Amino acid sequence: MSATLNLQEFEQQHRIITSLLHFTGIETGIYPRGTPTDALSIGVDMEKKLEIRSRIVENPDLIAQHVKANINNLSDEDLEIAAGFKDFVFGEFFIISYLKKHTLFLSDTNLVYGVHALGDPFEVFYHPKNLPVRVEALLLPFKDKIIYDGVLQGYRIHFGGNMSASIRRSCQEAKTKYGVITNLPFQAEEKSKQEKDEELLIFYMKNAKNRSYYEYEIDDMIGRNPDLLPLYYRECGKIHARSRKKTLKKIEVKKRHFAIVDDTIIASGKTPKEVRQQVEEILDDETKTWVHYFKI
Repeated sequence: MSATLNLQEFEQQHRIITSLLHFTGIETGIYPRGTPTDALSIGVDMEKKLEIRSRIVENPDLIAQHVKANINNLSDEDLEIAAGFKDFVFGEFFIISYLKKHTLFLSDTNLVYGVHALGDPFEVFYHPKNLPVRVEALLLPFKDKIIYDGVLQGYRIHFGGNMSASIRRSCQEAKTKYGVITNLPFQAEEKSKQEKDEELLIFYMKNAKNRSYYEYEIDDMIGRNPDLLPLYYRECGKIHARSRKKTLKKIEVKKRHFAIVDDTIIASGKTPKEVRQQVEEILDDETKTWVHYFKI
């Protein structure tokens, strides 16, 4: 089940967001002055709520004005959270999957956000079997989490198997590059080209489907960047080690350490030290970096 806020957090975000809607509605003339906050707490007309939200997105200064005016007497803690709403992210997203920690939202800018549901889990709105789904959402920073403003505008679009797989691959690629964003504002850490290429290669070789789908990309990356060869062969060794383990266990080999290059076991011994000594004797300095070690 997707992660939700606890009761105290739910009530706090509701209080702050309601106050912001109330202030913005009055400030922009959507509601007449004197409209009580209770009018919004009881229930907000969805069209008006979306109109108020669009005003905030178009003019983020309203967030600071809301904090300064504090017409609803929010606490200092509430005001600090409300001020942080300036770092919102608005746009269209794919809801990819429900995790225990958060729900994965993939943006059109290829960033993955870990979002908390509010009172009701996201499954109430979108069944897991129907994911991914396309939604428009306003993401907000809330303490050490990312939440949304309570409104998800969904699109009546069904994605076929191939399209769904492509969307999920895009999500995995984005996670490989930047991880899952769980706080706002987000600032991408600059990684070296080598680091990015290595992380991407590991993702491309993660499983048989990926290796088949990204076959051209793998060959192209290694051709352009020969420094990836050691990692490539270690990943190949890791793949082949799985089948070698099954065979070795089947013939009842126990408590041994092995060194493998691509699909060939080149050394074995009772201890890791013993195996590494053999590798030192067999391989030169370059090919030693191609070795994957495993044990049973």
